[in-house]
Amino acid sequence: MAALDSPRATIAVLAEASPTIGTGHVVEAVSIARAARRRNAEAELWVNHSTPTALLARAPCPVHVAEDFSCASLARIARTVRDHGCQRVLTSFRRVMDEQVAALRRGGMRVGCLDELGDLRLDCDLVINPALVPQHQRYVSGRANLRMCCGPAFMPLAEEYAALHRRARSFEGHIRRVVMAMGGVDRTGATLRLIEALTRWPRDATKHVVLGAGFAHRRALDEMLDRVGAGAFVLHERPASLGELLASCDVAFTAGGDTLYELACVGTPALVLFEDAHEHRQGQEFEARGFGRCVGAGSAATAEQILGALDELDDPQRRAAHSEAGRALVDGRGAARVIDALLDLAGEA
Repeated sequence: MAALDSPRATIAVLAEASPTIGTGHVVEAVSIARAARRRNAEAELWVNHSTPTALLARAPCPVHVAEDFSCASLARIARTVRDHGCQRVLTSFRRVMDEQVAALRRGGMRVGCLDELGDLRLDCDLVINPALVPQHQRYVSGRANLRMCCGPAFMPLAEEYAALHRRARSFEGHIRRVVMAMGGVDRTGATLRLIEALTRWPRDATKHVVLGAGFAHRRALDEMLDRVGAGAFVLHERPASLGELLASCDVAFTAGGDTLYELACVGTPALVLFEDAHEHRQGQEFEARGFGRCVGAGSAATAEQILGALDELDDPQRRAAHSEAGRALVDGRGAARVIDALLDLAGEA
């Protein structure tokens, strides 16, 4: 494993990325590391080789690249971070396994797991699950003192979102600004379907397209923009921050991952074109709470479905109601709560 020189750390955050799962775990890890600094705590970040280097440049702490997160690799990581003075580890994997937790605990770590899917056995010290879906918060554990921190209050968003959450929102007239933010990879190519559909939306509406660090369809996108007219869309490639853009728009399209929470926080109504089953359930749960609408699968959404969903939100009073509901669910202070929960763990394993 390759690594940068590291200071003595209080918390190590382990996060994975891949073309399949995207980059959301690493983005969350960076937000947590920033929150650690604001709490006068040291942090170090461990990622795998699939993490886009553009994301690593934003980290406010030492970054290490591990070969993988197998049990053998985690045992080595535990020894290394303990040498750095660290006794607390937070994992942020798509599907953490109890064997991985055991490898870290054998290395002398107190272990927290950031997980959004549930239905696991985890003999860790702390589970942080920001999911809104109650069925995603079920765990079995052999540890009687396992601490559970669940719900959107623990979603680790970037520090800008707490400030944007406090900013007043108002909605007037028709939709004039739309943003498409389909995740770091956009595995299903939903961005292409959205662009095709939104060529039929009023020409005086500004249409923003966010391309994440791992966007997988650049050639097809360029060909489509050549055909429909690139001037009709504003591209944002690998933006360092999304908050101001999301907060400035009337409506947003998202895949239903972390960006859905970001939109709720800033009060911009969301239309969900999900990639995975858990994102489908999440979009439905947000809709049931009064925020956004789950339109359908990003791989199959039709232009009629997309434009119909926009039509439903063309009423400013309806957008305002969605905005208020979203802001009641997510306040943008989750990363600080995650750090506080980790720092509350006793120092000795």
